[in-house]
Amino acid sequence: MPLWRPAMKHWAVCSQKFRLPTSFFVALEDAAALSHCDGAGYAALIDGLRDLVGSGAELHPHNHFLFDPLTGVRPTSENEPVLPDGYTKRLSMFFDVVHRHGLPIGPWLETLREIHAKLMSDVGRASPRRLAFRAGGWDYGSSCDELSAYVEGLARAGFAVDSSACRGRFGTTNWLAETPFGSNVFRLKSGVLEIGPSLHLNCGRDSTWRLLVDLGLALRRHPGLLRRQDGALVVVLHFDHLFHEYGPRGAQENFVVKDFNVVRGRIDCIFQALQRLKLMLGLKATTFSEAAVL
Repeated sequence: MPLWRPAMKHWAVCSQKFRLPTSFFVALEDAAALSHCDGAGYAALIDGLRDLVGSGAELHPHNHFLFDPLTGVRPTSENEPVLPDGYTKRLSMFFDVVHRHGLPIGPWLETLREIHAKLMSDVGRASPRRLAFRAGGWDYGSSCDELSAYVEGLARAGFAVDSSACRGRFGTTNWLAETPFGSNVFRLKSGVLEIGPSLHLNCGRDSTWRLLVDLGLALRRHPGLLRRQDGALVVVLHFDHLFHEYGPRGAQENFVVKDFNVVRGRIDCIFQALQRLKLMLGLKATTFSEAAVL
């Protein structure tokens, strides 16, 4: 947390400066583990989350696997389950909960909602008016029955928005955790609103120009946006990318950045790039809770 905490603070400052509110999907298993193992680290996380909410950010729940709500520890599994025929998703949240540990997804989503409420209580802020969820690994099941269970579970747990939609088969060239602009917002059978991700950006870039090039290449996949159609451009950023180093040909060293000046520069770059995108395309910056009523 020594580097993570000031990064959260500077993110909040930039969010207010550029009037670009952000929505954070907090991995609840990591928050629980930090609370159990490192009280001072958890206090720093809570302070940072408080700063983010004060800047206009929303905090929504996110989860990658089954865990003990008090410790964040994953339960052991004696035997690795056989991969179901035709399973198209990355083996992450749904697979771990349902196939590895044999639990129904609906009650687990309700548990995650309760854990998130406890986190918000620690932060001292109310939950977003319309709570959103994002499945870890973009894994919300594969078969029709699994998708139905997930969608129904979201509604029962009280989620108003989901942002997990992906397409194709994971591990193949047709897998993509993005949905074209203009077709990524739709109502699920349960009444939950899907606002799927549109594009991914690496906020660990050290150059605003490089980020703008990345954006330009990504926007080619979204002709509806360039034609100024109505829709939601959902940009996915991973906060931990701020602390990694990136070499040629996609080489990545995790959590090796120790200089906060590097992190601060990267945060400045991502906000400058997003601000230029907003102005160039005439976009309105908003959060998931607010987008759900536009």
